[in-house]
Amino acid sequence: MNILQCMQRHLGSIEYRPSDILIYLFCCPPNESRFRAIAKFCYGNDVPLTIATDFYHFCNAASTPFDHETLEYYYSYFQHHMYKHHMGRYYNMAARKFMYNNGKCLNQADEVSPQPTEQDFGIAATGGELIIRAKLQYITRDRPA
Repeated sequence: MNILQCMQRHLGSIEYRPSDILIYLFCCPPNESRFRAIAKFCYGNDVPLTIATDFYHFCNAASTPFDHETLEYYYSYFQHHMYKHHMGRYYNMAARKFMYNNGKCLNQADEVSPQPTEQDFGIAATGGELIIRAKLQYITRDRPA
């Protein structure tokens, strides 16, 4: 099973993911706010850290070993702040709604209210469809997980 299949097992089809997350994964050089958004999304959707970092590494040519440490930092932050409310906002793929990242001892089904309406989804809405599709083809070619 390749890394794309692992991510799809956790999140479903890539076509239903928020376009901003796809842009951060595939098209943009890393920075703090993009890592935070990726971490909130992956952590909130129960993607294991190793799968999230491996996927990011395969998707983004600008990734470095520091990227793993940054994602690990955010995962650790969410793990260790067990009673903290509203540490971030992410799109929950199973519920198809925006939720808050809460400490693990708190309610995880904490919907953002009102729900944002400006979110685009899928590869076509990114403006980088050719780049993303080429990278997906590369990932699936000979890349075991």
